[in-house]
Amino acid sequence: MADAKKIEELLKKQTEAMLKTQESMHRFGAEFRSEFRKQLLTLVTAALGFTAALFWNTAIKDTVEHFIPQTETWYWEIAIAALVTVVSVFFIYAIAKLASADSEKSEKTQ
Repeated sequence: MADAKKIEELLKKQTEAMLKTQESMHRFGAEFRSEFRKQLLTLVTAALGFTAALFWNTAIKDTVEHFIPQTETWYWEIAIAALVTVVSVFFIYAIAKLASADSEKSEKTQ
């Protein structure tokens, strides 16, 4: 009888350990899926942004070539690169502020 109780206790402990392991695997799987989706979204967003940037690069180059004489283009290229950089930094700053405000708002509601 004592052996049967020991075996029963051992089986109970093993079952509990298996259930804990199963629960942790489910949590890990859910966390992995969530992080995978988040990273995939970031990757796709970056790829689309890069594609748009390439098209804008071509459009800006063609516009500059149309309006600026080709004799001294390097002066204009530097000036336009500086202007585009300043405008880009402004937009990135504004978008970051909006994203920060949105995240603060969502944190307050939770």
